[in-house]
Amino acid sequence: MSASERARVASSFSFRRLELPVAAKPVQSVRQVEPQLRHIAAWISSVGAAVSLSDLDGDGRSNDVCLVDPRSDRVTVAPAPGTGRRSAPFTLDAAPLRYDRRTMAPMGCLPGDFDEDGRLDLLVYYWGRTPVLFLRRGATLGPHAFLRRELVPGRQRWYTDTITSADVDGDGHYDLIVGNYFPDGARLLDPRATHDTAMQLQDSMSLARNGGVDRIRLWRSPGRFVDVPHVFSNHVAKGWTLAAGAADLDGDLRPELYFANDFGPDRLLHNTSTPGRVRLQVDQGTRSWSTPKSKVLGHDSFKGMGIDFGDLNGDGRLDFFVSNITSPYALSFALANTKSGAARPTAAATIVVSARISTGIDCAFLPRDQRTTSVRIGQTPAPDSAWAAC
Repeated sequence: MSASERARVASSFSFRRLELPVAAKPVQSVRQVEPQLRHIAAWISSVGAAVSLSDLDGDGRSNDVCLVDPRSDRVTVAPAPGTGRRSAPFTLDAAPLRYDRRTMAPMGCLPGDFDEDGRLDLLVYYWGRTPVLFLRRGATLGPHAFLRRELVPGRQRWYTDTITSADVDGDGHYDLIVGNYFPDGARLLDPRATHDTAMQLQDSMSLARNGGVDRIRLWRSPGRFVDVPHVFSNHVAKGWTLAAGAADLDGDLRPELYFANDFGPDRLLHNTSTPGRVRLQVDQGTRSWSTPKSKVLGHDSFKGMGIDFGDLNGDGRLDFFVSNITSPYALSFALANTKSGAARPTAAATIVVSARISTGIDCAFLPRDQRTTSVRIGQTPAPDSAWAAC
């Protein structure tokens, strides 16, 4: 696309930068890490900025923000900017559950009605511990309006970078798909960890299989989820996952799963599950001698940063868009779903797009041109504030 064509497309949109409210002042630019990782502390500190929008106050609009800020390693809940001061911003801490700010940090916040009582709850996931459910109880929105509950019993150390929800087994209840990054049990954020045998960096830049274990937790009862053991092979389960997505690509009312991995091939999993029994099979494209690996589903090399789904070409079928850290005109791509009916959703067409450094992706239906548009989220070198575009 030429510069003039890009300018013409961009002229249809207008965005305004607004600063997000924070309830905890920034206190750091680099995290404390275990001694053997001090030389890459800045890279480790770049992870953890996340935001979600939902209707926490029940006014019928998704205008409440749950912000995770790595400058403070705290979670802020507040009205979105420009929507009125309907409640004061507040921090959402795990206490009275076990939590050590010296060795743990929040990574993201997933809204959902996890106990099925008709009110939105929040699920916060972390580095250094397992996720925590914040179940809505009080009428007035504030830190005491949520009951804290462990998602996983025990004292495991996970390094979770993403969680998404979908009805994986088709029983009518949302399940949880968990993407972990650093190896389970490591002491990544503990500056006192001088002999950490669990800590490993990736064993390959393009085929790493030694990351944290990805998991599926099935709904068992309101607010309670159980692990599905050995649901993934090691090649899938330990892929250094940064993003996970779920969407029904073949029209059978069961969501396919996609894991975007940092140091190896992304994984698309075809879903043939039945209630209480999860069955997933790796699906991938076919590579010809003239096709670069990174343009074929399941053969790409590294730096999957985000995944979202939308009908990008207007044929009535969901496609998906993967964002990567990359250089201009390189590896971020859209995959067109060329199958219909009950056929398996093998991606056959790849559209290469200009991406630069792109750490997230969202697809939305924008009414101006009646088409699904992808919005990539870029990584900036040294952010000094949390902000939103609208």
